[in-house]
Amino acid sequence: MAAATRAERATAKRAIAQSKRAESEVRRLAKELPKGTQRAWLERAVAEARAARRAAEAERRADPRRAARRADSAVAGLERATRISGLRRGDKQPPLAGLLDADERAEARARLIKRRRAQAKQAQKMAKTVARGTIVAAVTTPTDDERRQDRRQDRRQAANRRRAHGSSAAGRATS
Repeated sequence: MAAATRAERATAKRAIAQSKRAESEVRRLAKELPKGTQRAWLERAVAEARAARRAAEAERRADPRRAARRADSAVAGLERATRISGLRRGDKQPPLAGLLDADERAEARARLIKRRRAQAKQAQKMAKTVARGTIVAAVTTPTDDERRQDRRQDRRQAANRRRAHGSSAAGRATS
């Protein structure tokens, strides 16, 4: 095999850096999710990607093309894991690989993972808002006894108003 060129090593270095960025994005995404299957799935994918990235770093000088491929496959695996985790239901987007070159693909993946993290964060906010609303409704909604008592009190007050204005309310004009 021919000696690795400087350009190949630089390409491998960029691929490894992109893999590291994707790992951190997906790790942050996993932290946004509640504990459970999806979170465990993403954390496992991050661990696998980290192992692949470290292997790529180890072989970057000896075989930079293989290292770049390994780092790219780690990033693709992370992208697949975020898609499988259920945060992207119904998207029919074509795979990024055929449309863009490596740097553009990496940027697009980073944006995609950030977008998914924002979606997960929004879902968590909505869940907290609904829970908060349920608690407030439970605390402020009167019980049946309180409602009965309020109705009695309203009837008494209405009767007192009628007595104060005269015995018959029928004679007054209504507007």
